[in-house]
Amino acid sequence: MEKETWKAGNMLYPLPAVMVSVSDGEGNDNIITVAWAGTVCTNPPMVSISVRPSRFSYDMLRKTGEFVINLTTEKLAYATDYCGVRSGRDVDKFKEMKLTKEKADFVKVPMIAESPVSIECKVRQVLELEEEKERLTYEQTLTALLQREEVDEKVRNVLVSHQFYLPAGKTPEDISRMDSEICTAGNIDAISADCLDLFDYVALGHIHKPMKVGKDTIRYCGTPYPYSVEEGTQQKGVILAELGAKGEKIITSVLPLNPWHRVREIKGTFAQICGQACDDYVRVVLQGKEEESSTEVSEKLHLSFPHLLEIRREQKEERKSTDSQDIEPARDPMEMCRLFLGEIDEEEEIILQDVINTVKGV
Repeated sequence: MEKETWKAGNMLYPLPAVMVSVSDGEGNDNIITVAWAGTVCTNPPMVSISVRPSRFSYDMLRKTGEFVINLTTEKLAYATDYCGVRSGRDVDKFKEMKLTKEKADFVKVPMIAESPVSIECKVRQVLELEEEKERLTYEQTLTALLQREEVDEKVRNVLVSHQFYLPAGKTPEDISRMDSEICTAGNIDAISADCLDLFDYVALGHIHKPMKVGKDTIRYCGTPYPYSVEEGTQQKGVILAELGAKGEKIITSVLPLNPWHRVREIKGTFAQICGQACDDYVRVVLQGKEEESSTEVSEKLHLSFPHLLEIRREQKEERKSTDSQDIEPARDPMEMCRLFLGEIDEEEEIILQDVINTVKGV
């Protein structure tokens, strides 16, 4: 059989999966399943493990410089798989898998008592890939761009930026945002406003709601007009910032914007709503029993509200008891990948598992 030429890849399969126990030195221990472990040297005895910096265990390894490689058995197969797809950020793996912590002789990291062989290790060298060194986070990238400008702090500096900035100590979940706003997956575009200290005033776009970011001189003016019904209750406006000489206090005021046609929601029975006919942009929420056909209701509402956005009907939800046996258990991500992709080979499965672990931060 002739050999085939493939693209570059790791072809040393299969590799034995091991359970690596780590600790932060403050009483918090974790287990990470590592598929890429190998021998470096026999004299002195040295081994290697490959761990992504994004993994929960990575910082523990860097902090203490110690870990234990625990070999697995057939009985530990489920625990090995579990520790590879669950993150120590969310669960105590020792507790969940009923694994016993055993005191080690040379390191302060616990061994796994159920493992037949535990190799106590101290970090001798950390080899960081150039790709990892050069990869910047969203926040680091923006900070680097601002530093590149070499801002002269002796003069007035004003920044106009379209970006999601967070006040000190706040998380994306603390910020009130509208349904009409585009939120990135994982809020990766959210960065701390600390990098804005170089500027005397910062005028921001991105958030639809008018708001300050920690102080009066860092502000979102918000959108000039509601982009959704939820924004209809907001007072829209334009921020007027009066800047004097460097060092003088900046005076800000809001010039209100009052639209000719409001954006709002009207609730009530069909008769009540029809009695509030107007030219506003409205969402109608019908309450009570249906007395006319949907077609007739729609036609009459459009006559009463030329700028009708949406018709909803409010219904009282009836709570129904659900047999817990009818609830389908959450499927394993790898199982879902197989169902979607069909038959996959061993190399593809390893790649998929690595992607799943990265997303979970395992």
